[in-house]
Amino acid sequence: MSSEYVAKYGINKMFKKKLIILPGIKIKIARFLAKISPEKLVARICYHMQEKKK
Repeated sequence: MSSEYVAKYGINKMFKKKLIILPGIKIKIARFLAKISPEKLVARICYHMQEKKK
């Protein structure tokens, strides 16, 4: 997703008084899986995702 899309989406939802704003289906699925997965697994996945950005 482009930063422009995410910014517009977030602003629109903010004006609709939304508390949690999740743009895109991938983010929504990831959030759901993070809730039901063991914390240690989520931490490991996040670590590897951040390592790729280096």
